[in-house]
Amino acid sequence: MQLSTNRFIWKQNRQADLSGNHLNRSWGKKTYVNTSLLAACSVLALILTSCDFGNRPAILTHGTPDQIKAEAIQTAKNDVAAGHTRICIAGTVGTWPVGVPKDKMKIIEGLPEWKMPCGCTEPLAKAGIMFAEAYNTTVLGLLEKH
Repeated sequence: MQLSTNRFIWKQNRQADLSGNHLNRSWGKKTYVNTSLLAACSVLALILTSCDFGNRPAILTHGTPDQIKAEAIQTAKNDVAAGHTRICIAGTVGTWPVGVPKDKMKIIEGLPEWKMPCGCTEPLAKAGIMFAEAYNTTVLGLLEKH
């Protein structure tokens, strides 16, 4: 009888695979998970946990390291002069205000965050870190002068 039961379960698995649903057996119960629902939930989770993709400096995609740093410094000066002081957040595995020493964290406390492309699989993360470090160092220097 065991052999026919295994054939029945294999047949159900095969039919589930062909129909786009996957059979998940946990704790002896058979439940079907709709793959399109799973994909939609995965995309939603990615959107909710990822860094902001829409507000990145264009220089990150095509600039050299020197150009990225120069753009970051100029943007920081313009932001502080316009009264829109903020702090860049960047990183790969973890994100933080790159370029701000621990003893200076009180100075930037409460500033709005500008998230750069981040994440260990993000191709622009390295450029984002470069931009954030130059930007934050400039902002910190200007804030300390006032």
